[in-house]
Amino acid sequence: MKSSAKFTAAIAAAALALILPTAAVAEDSSTTDSERELIVQLGDSYSSGNGAGDYVDETCWRSPHNYGQQVADALDADYLNAACSGAETRHFVNEEQEVGSAKLITKTYRLPRATFPTAAAQGEEWLSRMIAAEACGPLPGAEYSWDYQLTAPAPAGDLYTATLKCQMKHQTQINAVTPAADKVFLTTGGNDAGFVNIALACMVLRQPEFCKSTINKGVDVMQNQVPTDLFEVLQAIEEASAGNADVYVVNYPYLLATDQYLIPEGRRARYNMAADIYQLQDNYDQLQQQLVAKMNELTNSDRYHFVDMKPEFLNRGINPYFRGDQSESYFVPILGSMQFVEWVHPRPVGWDTEARVLLDAVTTVDNARAAKTALANN
Repeated sequence: MKSSAKFTAAIAAAALALILPTAAVAEDSSTTDSERELIVQLGDSYSSGNGAGDYVDETCWRSPHNYGQQVADALDADYLNAACSGAETRHFVNEEQEVGSAKLITKTYRLPRATFPTAAAQGEEWLSRMIAAEACGPLPGAEYSWDYQLTAPAPAGDLYTATLKCQMKHQTQINAVTPAADKVFLTTGGNDAGFVNIALACMVLRQPEFCKSTINKGVDVMQNQVPTDLFEVLQAIEEASAGNADVYVVNYPYLLATDQYLIPEGRRARYNMAADIYQLQDNYDQLQQQLVAKMNELTNSDRYHFVDMKPEFLNRGINPYFRGDQSESYFVPILGSMQFVEWVHPRPVGWDTEARVLLDAVTTVDNARAAKTALANN
């Protein structure tokens, strides 16, 4: 159908040239489906859209106002959002992500012992019937599945009662990447390091020793686990995209508006938790930059890019003071929304800022590559 459309357009242009031989024929500047780029979004809540609102998927909390969708719209590109709130780096390649809370459904079936002579046979039939009846309910999309587990079996002659545990899972995100992908965006690592736990320990409980130990756990994970996992993710993207995609590793903005904040507040203040959070984030940025450089070296290319959001978020993080003014923050503060999943995530203005920074980075790369190609062809 695409070839036919192009052929028809060519005939129309030729006919117009014959009718108006002295007039210039304007080229059709519209983008055909085959010419549109495909952008694939991977990542966690800082990719899916927590805090951006108007969610199209409240399982992974995907918003059409996240940075990826905004950039895709600006580039007139197709966009596939495979990011999922709560995802850790292991959920990109190695392990399906459990999403939502498990459901427990108890049911009794009459399963005659004459047909199902053992409790095990009754259990198999019971589970088969529950699955066939779609007892767990509908799934929000093709990338989701149910994990079924029969629990608490209570056979009583011909009656078999048990409880079905239904746990929804999201497929590994790498499945969204194919050789058709032109660009891949991702943000990951925050859940590995326990950003949520750090926020609760340091900005809700505000207990210095507990806050420090929680940050130290994040530091340990960032140093000893995430580098291997993220490198594996980048290699998997390279393989899945057949080396066709530009990969943009987008970092996390500074979570706090200052790197100087001691807890507990007041005369007993003794631990500068803000400085340690800043250091954790800065160290992770360096790690990501090193892996980006390593991938470019291994692939003998310049297709891997690190996008730094921090300069545009300076002094725009959460005001850590207990009753601090949050009016200048680009983040949803703790207790700043009825949706817990939005806390410590960008507000719409934050997502807009991230989209602008990423669009500038993408446009710079595309323009430089186009100029290089044009120069080579001359």
